Formats: sequence, structure tokens, C-alpha cells
Amino acid sequence: MLFRSLLNLITLGIYRFWGKTRLRDYIWSHLRFHDENFEYSGTGKELFFGFLFALAVLTPIVIGFSFIGLAVPDPTVQVLFAFLQGLFFLFLFQFAIYRARRYRMSRTQWRGIRAGQVGAATRYAFKAMGYMLLTALTLGLAYPWMHTALERYKVENTQFGDRPFSFDGAGQKLFPIWFVCWILLAPTL
Repeated sequence: MLFRSLLNLITLGIYRFWGKTRLRDYIWSHLRFHDENFEYSGTGKELFFGFLFALAVLTPIVIGFSFIGLAVPDPTVQVLFAFLQGLFFLFLFQFAIYRARRYRMSRTQWRGIRAGQVGAATRYAFKAMGYMLLTALTLGLAYPWMHTALERYKVENTQFGDRPFSFDGAGQKLFPIWFVCWILLAPTL
């Protein structure tokens, strides 16, 4: 662990991708099903190039948002623009969550059978944004439904070989526990 941390420090964080790959390979190889281990076939190079691609896409967007924000002198418009910028990056974050899962699934195999993730990352991101809005409007009470709906989308779009997964979770089953936490939130603050 110390060696990996030192490598990460020396390489200014670039080793992180290879370290994450080694960690995933270790975890996957220690997961067993019917006396056979899972395999992780991802590489640090793939993660690094994915990061560079994301950086190449996001850098012009951030610079463009910054210039547009500075070009508008009205503070009200700047606040509105900052809010829209925040929504856009929240959307991209949800998109990235789904794409990262797709990558991990496509690099997971067991007995030579590959896992996979289908479904659209944009649809997942829009679904997540809608549920986040609903959760905000209900002051957090809709969170169990948001959580189960997003997990349902991920799981029902996961497959192992040609076999799709299914999901039967329900928000109403989580709600009683969530409601107790929600009630205790104010006194604990």
C-alpha cells in the first residue's frame, strides 16, 4: 500500500489508473462462483486513455462556460448561468457513472463468459436528473424510489453472456428505514 501511494505521488497521480486496475484484478480474482474465480481484463492503459479522452472533452466545455460566464455583466444572469452549468456537470457525472459501470462489466468474465452492460447512458443520466429533482422537491422523501429506480435501470441492463439480470427491489420497502433516518436528521444537526 505504501509503495503504491509512493508511486502515485512520484507520478503525480498517473499511476492511479494502474493501481486501480491491480486492485480490481485482485478483488475479481478472489470472487468465486461455483468454485471458479471471476477475471478482470481491464488495463491501466485503457483507464488512462479514458481519462485523457474525458479531459479532452471537458476542457473546452469548462473554458467555454468560463468565457461565457465572464462575458455577461449581469449578476442575475451569471447566477442563472452558473446554475445551468452545475446541472450540466451533474448530468455528465451521472452519464460517467453509467459508462464506468459499462466498462467494468465489459472487462468482467467468469469461465470465459463475459458480462455486459447495455442501455443508454444518456437515458440513465436523464432518469437520475429527474429523480434528483423529485427528491429535492420532496425534501429527500423520494430518495428510496430514486435509489431503486436507478439500480433497476443498471441491473436490468446488465447481462452475463446472453442472460439478462432482473431486479425486483421496491422503494416502498426501503422507505420505512429511510423515513426514520429522515426524521432523525433535524435533531442530529
